[in-house]
Amino acid sequence: MTWNSVCRVSLLLALPTLTFADVIKLKDGRVLDGEIIQDDEKVLKIKVKNGALTIDRKDVASIEKKSTPAQEYKERLARLDSKNAAAQAEMGVWAGSRGLAGEAVLHCLEAWKLDPTLKAASDELERQDYHLVSGVWQNPDTYYPGRGYLKLDGRWYKPLEHAWRSSLKQVEVLSSARTEAKTVLAAAQARVARTEAQKSADLTKIDRLEGEIKDAEEALPGAKDVVAAAETDLNAAQTELQSSIASEGSGGKTSGSSDARRKVAAAEAALGKARKAVVALESALASHPAEIEKTRQGLGLVDAEKARGVEEVAKRGEELRRAEEAVKTESSRAAKAKEAWEKSK
Repeated sequence: MTWNSVCRVSLLLALPTLTFADVIKLKDGRVLDGEIIQDDEKVLKIKVKNGALTIDRKDVASIEKKSTPAQEYKERLARLDSKNAAAQAEMGVWAGSRGLAGEAVLHCLEAWKLDPTLKAASDELERQDYHLVSGVWQNPDTYYPGRGYLKLDGRWYKPLEHAWRSSLKQVEVLSSARTEAKTVLAAAQARVARTEAQKSADLTKIDRLEGEIKDAEEALPGAKDVVAAAETDLNAAQTELQSSIASEGSGGKTSGSSDARRKVAAAEAALGKARKAVVALESALASHPAEIEKTRQGLGLVDAEKARGVEEVAKRGEELRRAEEAVKTESSRAAKAKEAWEKSK
């Protein structure tokens, strides 16, 4: 098998799974590029770069299928005259224009091997950052390290520029850390504020309950007196009702019993109200102390949580201080590195 055949087989094997780029035009004027993965009478599902979209089929105006660069490359490769230097160069330039960098390099290297005078092949290799050294084309990873260059984020820089750009990148990292430290500190401060608000609410509750106990203790004797008076009034009303009923039975007036019944009903209502007031006061005296004790125990937990929060705020505050100092120091280093690089130009 010849070298050209090996290259052709290798390129075919290296190609990604071949798909078509579908162009979907919608009735509202929008145009979508992707791969149709489902198409029925109701919906159209399209695979796009960041996921998938589902569209109502009735909203689609038209669908056009286009070959991807990989598909078109495969078709061109099948027609390529591998021994023709100009054809190889043309193929390489085309591949480079379609973002197929590896294929561009392979075809241009073959073109240059067939005819070293072909400028199109040399120009494309240079666009791909290849360098001709002593009759050999060197890739970036071979060419630059030998000349003292350093790599950063896929690009090669001279040492001084590399130092500056590395420092700039570090400033970004430290700035992100500073932002995160600010966020964490704010969250810790918010937790402390919530515990302070909870403590204030609990203290207010205790004051209210203690006030209600004091008021209940003062009001209970009078409330019981009211109950006693209401019981006396009810007894009197009931006695009056019995007298009225007896009088009616002996031929007396009949309106007397009606008035007496109303008095009894009013006395019963007054007594019920008075007794409810006593029950409410006695309930407060019975339940409030336990509620106060429970709230005081909760205050202990709140105080402990606040103490932890204050400690965390101090810790996060120190972290933020260090982060800000780190950003300041690295920013100064970056400025000096940039100055040194610019002077070296």
